[in-house]
Amino acid sequence: MAGSSIKSLLVFVCLLPACAPWYVTAIHTGADVALYEGTGKTSTELIVGAATKKDCRWTRSLGPLPLCMTPNERLGYLLAMNCHTYKWDVLGLPSCARIAKPKIF
Repeated sequence: MAGSSIKSLLVFVCLLPACAPWYVTAIHTGADVALYEGTGKTSTELIVGAATKKDCRWTRSLGPLPLCMTPNERLGYLLAMNCHTYKWDVLGLPSCARIAKPKIF
């Protein structure tokens, strides 16, 4: 699926609850909280991921990563970082970890 198609699908899925009555939005939000607790993903991440057959995370938009990636694309990105040790922040974005050198007294 082309990048513009993913963006169109994302806009449609994200704006759909905005057209619904408040109680539908409340149910959708409650379902998203439960889904996120169980899977680590929201309903829109799961829907777009199933449509694209990729792993999608909206938090990736805060960094240099594409929203949706295949496992090989993600592995390639991690290897290109060339880190000795990796860490992930609270949003699930990877970076190189700094390892504290032991102090010699």
